[in-house]
Amino acid sequence: MAADKPHWKASLLLTYQCPETNKGFFSVHFILISGLIFLIFFCFSFLSFVSITKTKFLSICFTESIELQKKIIKAEKQLFLLNSLSTILQTQHDIFTANLIAATVAGNAPAVVIAKTALIKIRASQTQLNHSQQIIILTTNTLIKAGTANIIQKIHASTTESAKTWSDYFRVFFSIRSEQDSEMAVQPRTSGVAPNYELKPSYKELQTVAFNWQFRYFTKSEAQKLLSSQNSFLVSCGTKPERKANAWTVEIQKDKYF
Repeated sequence: MAADKPHWKASLLLTYQCPETNKGFFSVHFILISGLIFLIFFCFSFLSFVSITKTKFLSICFTESIELQKKIIKAEKQLFLLNSLSTILQTQHDIFTANLIAATVAGNAPAVVIAKTALIKIRASQTQLNHSQQIIILTTNTLIKAGTANIIQKIHASTTESAKTWSDYFRVFFSIRSEQDSEMAVQPRTSGVAPNYELKPSYKELQTVAFNWQFRYFTKSEAQKLLSSQNSFLVSCGTKPERKANAWTVEIQKDKYF
């Protein structure tokens, strides 16, 4: 009986220690699983932030550039409405020029005076019309530049505000730029002081309002203990006009990142 006692003590000790070992095992696994769940949630939340920020960019870009295109198209319609007056004045100018030549050849002094007086009035009207045409063109081109800058400012303000939530973990950089210097794509169709105007053959490309948005991030040194990551995304969007007969539309320009 005495020889069996140490064996009994060892069994008792082993039986006593097993619950502590299981508790430690489950504690370690719980910590690992909790950390994994947190990491997955963290990554999912950040990816959601990237997706939402991209959506904000596209929403502002499309909405604002469509409105800008509408304003450009409205100005072009106003310019083209003046073509009829331009044609009338040029026709009158041609008629009285012919009358002046005929009266001069015939030596008809009264007719010469009438023709010259008419031509002076017509030229004044053409000069005034030309001024109105140039005002429309210059004002619209100024509007395009201001509108483009305003869209960039709105995109920057919206996306930068979203990034503040992640400022403790990531350094986030946004870059927004216009793809080109857009313009009111019109040109004279006739000669003279106040000509008829028409769209340029490449008006779609020249009048396109488009933007590139680059999103770059990398983890801060403090957060690299948890996760080290860096990446960049490039997204673009824009709009262009389309005219078929007298019907105008605005086309949305998408790229492979959309």
